Amino acid sequence: MAAIVLPLVFLVMGCGVPVQDDPAPLDVGALPPQTSSPQGGSSTVRVYLVRGDRLHEVVRAAPNRSAESAIERLAAGPTRREVSQGLRTALVPQPLTVTSDDSGTVVLGATADFAGVSGADQLLAVAQLVWTLTDVPGVDRLNFTIDGRPIEVPTDSGLRGDAVGRADYVSVEPTGPSAEPAPSPSGASP
Repeated sequence: MAAIVLPLVFLVMGCGVPVQDDPAPLDVGALPPQTSSPQGGSSTVRVYLVRGDRLHEVVRAAPNRSAESAIERLAAGPTRREVSQGLRTALVPQPLTVTSDDSGTVVLGATADFAGVSGADQLLAVAQLVWTLTDVPGVDRLNFTIDGRPIEVPTDSGLRGDAVGRADYVSVEPTGPSAEPAPSPSGASP
């Protein structure tokens, strides 16, 4: 064992890393924010994650400000850094599709897994989708389907089967924007 450890000690000593006598604090707040632009994109989208019982805005790098880019970034969930900051998602992993029309309403297609969200997370999951997609230019409201069939979704005032918008989720609206852009979940998480 000593025959292996001793050469490693000499190797480390010779690699040019200075030795510190006392530990020095690292000011994490002084580090520049990490951002990445997947697929060469230079746009950003706002997605809404959950902190406690409210939505919280997070900025993500994206190739464009489309509904597809926004939903892809939201479906990726929080990064490890965001989880350590108390953020989570109420959505369950599943394929989500968006179909737009010229009226400003998007049809969000989900699977039966979407109906499996329970309790207060039902409202939060729908609100995450509504707030994220209505941040996209030209999108004002959403209709929801499961396996192609229209469904009712929870709102602040009860179940609704027609198009919903941000005004239907005031009880969980974000209290303020995120302080800095977050790295894309498709990139390396800090």
